[in-house]
Amino acid sequence: MKYLFYSLAVIVLLVVIGLAAVVFLVDPNEFRDEIAAKVEENTGRTLAIEGDIELSVFPWIGLQLGRVVLGNAPGFGPEPFAELDGAEIRVKLIPLLSKRLEVKRIVLDRLRLSLAKDARGRTNWQDLTEGRKRKAAAEKQAEGAEKPALEELMVGGLTLKEGAVTWKDRQAGKTIRIDHLNVNLDRWRFGEPAALDLGFVLQMNDPALKETCSVTTDLVVDESLQRFEFRKLKIQSRTEGQIVPSGRLTAGLGSTVVLDLAQQTLTADDFRLEAAEASLNGRLAGRSILDKPRISGRFKLRFDPRKTLATLDIPPPETSDPAVLKLAELEFGLEAGADAATLRDLKGVFDDTRLAGQLSVTSFSRPGIGFQLKLDAIDLDRYLPKAVENAPKTSAAAPSAPAGQEKPLPLDKLARLNLNGRLQIDRLKVKNLKMEGIGLTAAGNGRALTLKPRIGRFYQGDFHGAVRIGSGRQPTLDLTAKLQKAALGPLLRDLRKKEPPLEGSAFLDVKLSGRGATEAAIKRTLGGNLSFHVKDGSLTNVKILTLIKQGEAWWKGKPAPPSSGQIEKLKFVGLDFLATVRNGVVQTDRFLIDSRKLRIEGTGNIDLARERLDYTIRVLRMRHETDESGKEVARARKLPIIIDVTGPLDKPGYMLNVAEMAKARFRKKIEKQKSKLEKKVIEKLDKKLGPGIGEALKGLFSQ
Repeated sequence: MKYLFYSLAVIVLLVVIGLAAVVFLVDPNEFRDEIAAKVEENTGRTLAIEGDIELSVFPWIGLQLGRVVLGNAPGFGPEPFAELDGAEIRVKLIPLLSKRLEVKRIVLDRLRLSLAKDARGRTNWQDLTEGRKRKAAAEKQAEGAEKPALEELMVGGLTLKEGAVTWKDRQAGKTIRIDHLNVNLDRWRFGEPAALDLGFVLQMNDPALKETCSVTTDLVVDESLQRFEFRKLKIQSRTEGQIVPSGRLTAGLGSTVVLDLAQQTLTADDFRLEAAEASLNGRLAGRSILDKPRISGRFKLRFDPRKTLATLDIPPPETSDPAVLKLAELEFGLEAGADAATLRDLKGVFDDTRLAGQLSVTSFSRPGIGFQLKLDAIDLDRYLPKAVENAPKTSAAAPSAPAGQEKPLPLDKLARLNLNGRLQIDRLKVKNLKMEGIGLTAAGNGRALTLKPRIGRFYQGDFHGAVRIGSGRQPTLDLTAKLQKAALGPLLRDLRKKEPPLEGSAFLDVKLSGRGATEAAIKRTLGGNLSFHVKDGSLTNVKILTLIKQGEAWWKGKPAPPSSGQIEKLKFVGLDFLATVRNGVVQTDRFLIDSRKLRIEGTGNIDLARERLDYTIRVLRMRHETDESGKEVARARKLPIIIDVTGPLDKPGYMLNVAEMAKARFRKKIEKQKSKLEKKVIEKLDKKLGPGIGEALKGLFSQ
């Protein structure tokens, strides 16, 4: 045993003497040129080792470098591909004899990488990876003994100080730069958690953005370097730039993430993201993440809309009800791939409204949006601005703005939507109108979008229609609508919030088409047909009824009766309005209000582009008598009352046309005097010009 101890002591002494000789007799700086030549031989790039190389041996084999610069790939300019101000690595000697690698600490000082892509799409590291692939293939084919593997690896720590990475994409014209990259990894070995701290500042030029980020986690890596656990992962970030309305946004993420490259799986439990007073909680799982990534999970989003908008420095919209925009919650399942995503089993709450359904997006490059959504009830009036009573109104009589100044409508963008789905609302209130059983279907193919609204219960009636928007140099707009048996009085009463001018059971049928990129252009090109019928109703237009009374008094030669101050109604059997629309002008084909007392007819047109109307209303008082067959017929009792309605659509003027009424009243006398005058003129012409001349010129007096 004594001799064995002596023998071991001699061996150790020889090793120590040998190592000491390496330190004192070998200068590693003498190999700098040889190392640089070898790098250039294998990569085609220059390597400059500008600082000294220091070597230590016992008890740690250590290597310390000064400044090192690796050249760029050909065609990417003189800027270095990589720069390093200093590096230090030390490996414990004795454990190597047992196939254990113990690294004291790796220190990298100011590592800077310049990554780039040229206009043809080639990167400045592509040559390195291609060379590595060729070398790996050659080694795989080469015969020989297997290389001994390390049984254990332990790293005392890793430190990266003030690193930087620059990415220049010349194809896209974008630049991304990461500065102040600092990494600190504590004592680490396979299968055991090691504390990791990471921080950096990221900056982009398009859009202008600055991201300051810090990451802390306990990192666990298995021996195969295929499974990574990020325990207690916490990410804090601050975003500054144009993409954030407030200019600055702080966010935080927490989770435990497991990445398994061998199984191609990813899991994130207890996922929690907080930003702008909003929180997103859930769990996430990924599969085939390297070949064909698929992500699934279940999440819950919750935020206060007013607080979130305030955090982003976005003024909240003015609402008539200050109690709204206080709660938003959304629960959903996520299924996503590289080019599609689906939100399943949606369950949401927005203030007092509940939402359910699903939403999907296919082909992110040319999105196709599908949806099936249902809302129980929503009062949109609570979200609209409070109406200001007695607010001044601008006149609608002003001519349309020149075409170059017209604000374009997003019709072409809407037409190009690949949108397909259905929205259902049990109860809806908007503009004080109440409706139930609402459905809206959308069908778009990227060239045209068709929307089909339907209201099952609309003031005792039903409504359905269709809007088709087509794309092109001049977008097209086609509109059809049909209203059946709606109670017009309650409808107008809710809409106007005062007594309606018209009541009865209403029927509406509209077919219109227009083209153009602006509202004015569509109005100018609008064409089609429309019909409006009201059965068993009443007219409460105070101005018209007042003028009818004034007209009756005029016929009787009496002064106009004073207003009673009471609202009067004219009951009628039916109201018919039929019109043809050409180039934005509604031309009346038939306008008739038929009651037992009065018959009201109208002629004229409505210019939608100029927002003006020009109408003449003729009112006839009727008498009812029985004809020879015993059938009751209505006949006009007196000459008509004529009323002109002209001016802006929102505020037309009403006027009794006394001149036309006078012509009608004195037409017989005028004709009689005209006949006498005509006879005298003819006689004089015959005397002066000869017999028969006056009769030949009689046509001049026929009007």
